[in-house]
Amino acid sequence: MSSGPVRVYLGIGSNIDPETHVPRALHALEAEFGLISRSSFYQNRSMGFDGPDFINLVVSFSTTFDFLDLDECLKNIEVSCGRDRSREKGKGSRTLDLDLLLFGAMEGEVHGCVLPRPEIYERQFVWQPLLEIFEASQRLSAFEIRIQSQLGLLANEASLSPLTNWPK
Repeated sequence: MSSGPVRVYLGIGSNIDPETHVPRALHALEAEFGLISRSSFYQNRSMGFDGPDFINLVVSFSTTFDFLDLDECLKNIEVSCGRDRSREKGKGSRTLDLDLLLFGAMEGEVHGCVLPRPEIYERQFVWQPLLEIFEASQRLSAFEIRIQSQLGLLANEASLSPLTNWPK
């Protein structure tokens, strides 16, 4: 456990039965961490491989877990939703992918993970829902405000539309 609560942001994605796995993951996160903020759901094509479209969103919550405990918890949730990393080879379809995007104000390499996660600036299905959460937040740290203003420069390129009737 960390010394005090830290705000974290996760990217969630699924392209294998997302109608089952995404709500299951959200329920597991709420059961473990309490209140979570979440973006709209977005649908986008698979990147780097042929496969079904992904459903993506970003969630945020506070936790007293340290980085390694949170990472283990997220992997356990992925496994509970049918993810089997031993069978994965590179990019491919996923029952569930939980990516830690931001962990408080940590920057740099942390236990093999680069924070902030570079994809927040590179992939619209990550930065657009992250920006949505930032814009809805009442209180942002100086670090979050800095990230928000960097992402705001990408906002003119926003072309993904939130799914209004998902999950069905």
